[in-house]
Order: sequence, then structure tokens, then C-alpha cells
Amino acid sequence: MTVPSPIASRVTTPKAIIAVDKDEFLEVGAQLELHGSILHDHTQCLDALPPTLFEGYDRDLRELYTRSRAVRDEIFSQHYRLRSLEQEQERAIARYDDRRLIHDLLVQHITMQRNKIPR
Repeated sequence: MTVPSPIASRVTTPKAIIAVDKDEFLEVGAQLELHGSILHDHTQCLDALPPTLFEGYDRDLRELYTRSRAVRDEIFSQHYRLRSLEQEQERAIARYDDRRLIHDLLVQHITMQRNKIPR
């Protein structure tokens, strides 16, 4: 037996109605009934919760967001400071290398001057 359904077909039919067999119609009806029952149960559970349960959530979420932002800013600040210290260390090492080179050249020059045979 075929039961006409008011569900519009993706394929245009002259009457814009598709035929649904009785088993498909019953299956869809059973699914709708199940989902309606689940929705009803969830609504009752939510209604059973005390209204004070959700008080302060907005404040807590705002505080959490504010704290997480402050922590993120602090992490960024520390990362920036660390990078600045690394750059300063690199410059100090370069200055040390330059001074070490100058020192070695002076020692070499003095040694050459001392080892020079007077004429």
C-alpha cells in the first residue's frame, strides 16, 4: 500500500508529492516519536535543576577570560624579554670576540717587537 506524503520531492512531480511506502512512513513516525520523547526528558531534567545552579556563570566566564588574557599577555611579555636577553647576549659575545681578537693581535705585536733582533 502506498501512502501519499506532503514531502516535496527533489525531482519535480506533477503534484509535488512523492509516494512513501507504509514501512518508511512508520519508520519516520517512530523516529519523530523517539526524538520527541528525548527532547521531553531533557526538558524535564533542565526544569528540575535549581535556578541558582547557573548563577554566577557569566561572572565566572568573564573572570576566566580576563585571567586567561592576562596570563597570555604575561607569557608574551616574558617571551619578548627572553628574546631581548638573547639578543643582548649575542651582542655581548660579539663584543667579547672583538676584544679577544684585539687582545690577541696586541699580544702578537708585542711578542714580535720583543723578538725582533736589533740591527
